[in-house]
Amino acid sequence: MRLKAVGLSLLFVLILMFAATSPTKGDQQADPRNTEHLLRWCKQPETSSAHAYCVGYVSGMADVMGIIGVGATKDFKLHFGMCTSEPYPSANAEVQAFINWAEKNPTEWGTAAQVSVMLALQETWPCEAK
Repeated sequence: MRLKAVGLSLLFVLILMFAATSPTKGDQQADPRNTEHLLRWCKQPETSSAHAYCVGYVSGMADVMGIIGVGATKDFKLHFGMCTSEPYPSANAEVQAFINWAEKNPTEWGTAAQVSVMLALQETWPCEAK
């Protein structure tokens, strides 16, 4: 029950982060739901609203995947979780994991961003089968 409450809290935080870090008008023509565009935003200067959106998007997904990785059973965890050791990776490390994965997989740039972020984080911090 505690994990469900934490998950709902994280979802609420994600919604607030996305609302607070929405891209500027010039950036809105790019579709952040696409891997290629999210990659572009992640590579923007750290002071830009596009980069802030990227950090919120990637680290929000990482938080949810981390909860799944810690609290789920083996099959569920392997498919939707990321498993890390202490200390938990920084938001910059999570974003860099996504950038590295996206640059290695340009054929996936048309894929939905959330799928690519999940694949990148799982590849970098996999959960081992028990």
